[in-house]
Amino acid sequence: MAFAEWAAGRVTALKMETARGWRPKALVPVSDPAELRGEFRLLLDLVKPEGSLKLLGLATDETVQHV
Repeated sequence: MAFAEWAAGRVTALKMETARGWRPKALVPVSDPAELRGEFRLLLDLVKPEGSLKLLGLATDETVQHV
């Protein structure tokens, strides 16, 4: 939290011309896609309009085929 506040203060002090001078890029680890259903719209809203959202599927013991 402290880092986010510090970074926001630095960006504000830059007197940038654009309203959004940074592009958020989020990598979200997901082990169960059902958990993501309620939060997906929030994640998209956080990275709009020019950011990106990548989902990283995590394998569990149930989803891995052991040979």
